[in-house]
Amino acid sequence: MAPAKALTAILLAAAAATLYGLTVHPQARKPVPPAATASAPATASAPAVRRIHVFISGRVQGVGFRAFTRWNAASLGVRGWVRNLRDRGRRVEGVFEGPAAKVDKLLTKVATGPRGARVDKLDVTDEPATGEFETFRIRPTK
Repeated sequence: MAPAKALTAILLAAAAATLYGLTVHPQARKPVPPAATASAPATASAPAVRRIHVFISGRVQGVGFRAFTRWNAASLGVRGWVRNLRDRGRRVEGVFEGPAAKVDKLLTKVATGPRGARVDKLDVTDEPATGEFETFRIRPTK
């Protein structure tokens, strides 16, 4: 790649990263979610872990809701899963586990949802944290 084109690509990636709150991975030269590049700080006391089981009702299927949830969970460092339910496209189910403040932030994001979604109701149940998840994934429809 010519030096001018490489510099342009880096500047465009940095502008997009700034606009969307991402960081630019130096080798990839493209924006990546913050959790993909940040390492966890070593502290003596870890933040409180929270696990919730949530049912999201409204226009939440066919609008990219699961991908929106997965991307936001990964960028926040929250683990768990999300899936559609077979109830005429009206509900999505998920389990979110991670630092309490980050789980709360993810819950705030899914309360709004992506463009095209309409969230009418959130049913949230706190559960004991198990630490069973390594990532956040989309599960098959139930």
